[in-house]
Amino acid sequence: MADQDEQKIVLHTEENLLQHYHDIAHRLNSSESVADAKAALEPIHVQPENIQVDILKLLAKQNNSEAADIIQAVYTLSENKAIRKEARRRLIQLEGNDIYADWTIPTGPSLTEAMTDLVNSENTEIDPFVAELQSLFGQAEALIEQPDFVELPSSFLEDWANGDLEAAHQYLSTSSPLREGLSDDEWITRRVEWAEATDPEDIQIAFVQPVEEENTQVIVGWSMRLGNEPTTPFLPELTQPLITLKETGRRWFWSRFTLIQENDEWVIQDVANEFDTVNTLSSDEIKERIQELDARIGSEEKIIESELGDDEDEDEDEDLDADEDDEEFDEDDEDDEEAELQEALLANALGHMGSMVGLMSQLLNYYDVLIARAPEESGDLYKEGFNISGSIFDVERATYYTQQLAEKVPAERGVALRNLAFSYHSLAAKFHNEDLHEQEERFEAMVEPTIRQALAIDESPENQILLATILIQQEKDLDEAEEYLHKAQRGPLSQEDSIDVAMGLAELAMQREDHELALQHFLKLAHLAPEDPQIWYRIGYLQHQLQHLKEAAEALQQSIQLDGSLTEAYSELASIYLVQGDEKKAREVARTGLEENPESADMYATLALIYMHSGDFRSAHKYLTQGEAIDSDDEFLQEARERYNIESKQQKKQQPPRGQNKNKHNKAKKR
Repeated sequence: MADQDEQKIVLHTEENLLQHYHDIAHRLNSSESVADAKAALEPIHVQPENIQVDILKLLAKQNNSEAADIIQAVYTLSENKAIRKEARRRLIQLEGNDIYADWTIPTGPSLTEAMTDLVNSENTEIDPFVAELQSLFGQAEALIEQPDFVELPSSFLEDWANGDLEAAHQYLSTSSPLREGLSDDEWITRRVEWAEATDPEDIQIAFVQPVEEENTQVIVGWSMRLGNEPTTPFLPELTQPLITLKETGRRWFWSRFTLIQENDEWVIQDVANEFDTVNTLSSDEIKERIQELDARIGSEEKIIESELGDDEDEDEDEDLDADEDDEEFDEDDEDDEEAELQEALLANALGHMGSMVGLMSQLLNYYDVLIARAPEESGDLYKEGFNISGSIFDVERATYYTQQLAEKVPAERGVALRNLAFSYHSLAAKFHNEDLHEQEERFEAMVEPTIRQALAIDESPENQILLATILIQQEKDLDEAEEYLHKAQRGPLSQEDSIDVAMGLAELAMQREDHELALQHFLKLAHLAPEDPQIWYRIGYLQHQLQHLKEAAEALQQSIQLDGSLTEAYSELASIYLVQGDEKKAREVARTGLEENPESADMYATLALIYMHSGDFRSAHKYLTQGEAIDSDDEFLQEARERYNIESKQQKKQQPPRGQNKNKHNKAKKR
């Protein structure tokens, strides 16, 4: 009984936290310091480890950026290795669904401010983070060099782009040439008119970099979309864009802001185009700066690699002899803690955990200067720009580089067009997530023609596979798709290409309802990718359709073992046990699925169907109602409700009217 009560408390805790995850995400994204972010996560961090793991799993199932932000914050700030490892798994799971976190660790009270507090504060109650800094660095006045006006230009740009022009205007000095000699109202009116004509939106700040040799200057890399082409010159505060992706209207800017103090407050005096400044350098000087950025990026990569190496460290710890000295364990733990703190400090010194994105964005700006000097000779820079943009999830910039490669370097056109088709497909997915369906349809329509152009130039297996995959997704020209897959099989094929071919042939067989052939392809896929739970689920489903119930159950159990969140595998397995007449086993499977996925409406639908099968419509109604409280739009749940409505009415018709059985019994007694 105590165990049941404890389980109820755990479920209540998880459900309560899940109900309020929107509030946690909002607090995280409003945080101005690490302390604020940790406070936002406090309801999760105070829970036992097993509950935190469950919460991370439940958050990942929400499949939205708010949940991703919370998981990213847990991964960044948790002191528990097991929790960080689980958070990393969930981030990878979300990334597989094209969902990425926007949250980065706040830059406000970072290393600099903490060190300032350490040196200047007379408060005897020192924050634990500051205490750790003190133990490592002691008196570190030399580190306190970060200007306190660094965020001012990005705040100005964000207010400007978001239409808060009165606030933006307040950032300008009284003598700033950006005022254009206009009155306050005239300045605002001119910007309003320009915005109405150009429709600016979706500003993104890639990096903010104080200029070391000029302690009143800040360089900002940023971008925004313009819905319409400007018919008048760019406003002076915008500078000229570096590059433009015409299809979306996004422009990338590189601006150097000069700041001064006025009435004891920092304000913007002027802005210059950093592209013009860098363009005065020689190509060798620019390449030197690129090498410096590469080195800094390499340092960031080492931090990430060491973080990803936690699993190996833990495996080694588990293999240690149990008789080893406790003192040796203590030393290892101290070393681990010091290494973790060093990693956190280095990331914080760079500004935020997303500093790598900023460094790579700066790198791309230098590439753009070199490209502008010799567009036809910049094939390697286009390709590298495409790869870097993809790695930081800047799909629009990746699209720009591969467009330019296809246009400027004819020898690379075949590969470039294939990458361009990928980019258009990714852009369609991006706009789908942003609910911009007109843009989504526009880019989706560009995918097939682009890959056909690529195939006309280069009949490589990769191009053949991609065109076939697109045709299968669109459920059209299936014979042509099959022809390209068979051509691709001639190779040479990488492991990934082999998987794509087998998957394409399997999907073709599924669309043609040839279950035997589809099963053959999925069995081949199981050898190529044995850790893919979806493949084992599809094998189980097909074996079930072919009445190979034993093999179907084994495949579905394998799928569940690989991924306990795959609810369709539980439902399919439960239905097999029902076919075999084992309702008890069917209920056990469905309940296990519900325990693993308590917020999954389709698991409630599965249990409802099982109870309907046994004639227990009261229990079926209870589970349907609970499922509808979670997600009334779930299609499987709606189907189960429709079936319930039909079968429950039929059951009532078959039952005798109330009192009829009782009357018959009384008549029998009288006789």
